Amino acid sequence: MATGIRMEDDDPGAFSTKLFALFFLISVLTLIYFNTISTEELKLVSAQFPDFSEQKKRAIVSSYRISVSVVLFFIDVIIVGPFAYLSYFGQHIKPKRNNVLVKNLTIFDLGIMLALVFTLAFASAHILIIDCVSPIRLTKGEFNTIIGFNIAIFILWWIIALMKIYSYSSEQRRELSKYAIY
Repeated sequence: MATGIRMEDDDPGAFSTKLFALFFLISVLTLIYFNTISTEELKLVSAQFPDFSEQKKRAIVSSYRISVSVVLFFIDVIIVGPFAYLSYFGQHIKPKRNNVLVKNLTIFDLGIMLALVFTLAFASAHILIIDCVSPIRLTKGEFNTIIGFNIAIFILWWIIALMKIYSYSSEQRRELSKYAIY
């Protein structure tokens, strides 16, 4: 019996559902991370801005958790929105080329994947920011691993997106571009 994510013709939404569940899980874990950053670490970050008044520094510390949570939510919605729109209005256009990797991958899935990449990069950026002021620092290898991982998953997303785009014929791509939001 095979395990893992399978892309089957009889249930084209199965991959989308699993991908969205993964995205939801990573987003919740990221929100948990943001909301567990200690006040002491936030004070160390705000101390890096000597031009700020003490009142501004306290405002940063008190509003940081909710601010980054709201920003993450809205940016994820903004990222996924155009892909969902294009997928909905372009669903009648089916790829001509039968590439196994992108066969059941929808344009909406590309949006979810990009939002997932952004969420991971956003969390990684905050890990690196906190690390800059933390008494227990990441090693250079750990730091470079985080940076390399983010670059690698973004490049992987571009490769998959290009494979999906070029699974359509040139006429189909022109038709899809009519629905694109500029």
